[in-house]
Amino acid sequence: PDNCVGVLFEDITERKNMEEALYRAKDYAENLIRTANAIVVVLDANGSIQVFNEAAERITGYSLEELKNRNWFETLCPRDRYPDVWELFSRLSSGGLPKNVENPILTKSGDERYVMWQNDEITEQGKVVGAILFGIDITDRKRAEEGERRDKAFLDQLIETASEGIVVCDNGGHVLR
Repeated sequence: PDNCVGVLFEDITERKNMEEALYRAKDYAENLIRTANAIVVVLDANGSIQVFNEAAERITGYSLEELKNRNWFETLCPRDRYPDVWELFSRLSSGGLPKNVENPILTKSGDERYVMWQNDEITEQGKVVGAILFGIDITDRKRAEEGERRDKAFLDQLIETASEGIVVCDNGGHVLR
């Protein structure tokens, strides 16, 4: 009995395979977020920036280093300029974050950009701990729509106030107005 040696073996192959798969999945997700052609922002429950991808940096002019742990709304959606945005996102920590919303943001240079967002809450054990925001810059579309509205309003006013008759036809010669 003094010369006995006890050896216990445990096969950890399955655990190691799961750890490797988890590592690959994490690496894949981080690469997707980093290289996505959409703004990807992850906020904690207080609205502080945790993740800010390359597209977000390009569109806003800020780097992740400049914004890490800073409040998204205080920095890019100042309360005095965008009170409606603050009201919408005040529900972040309590749940009820809007899933789809369009709102302006201010870039580092002070330019206003419009972003269409797809949002989702991040929960742990039933409690909201943050949010992930996916955004597409729609500024050019918004500006084009506003230009079309101004042009139509101008044309409508011109037609209504003209002292002479005006006929508007399409390319086929059909009278539109």
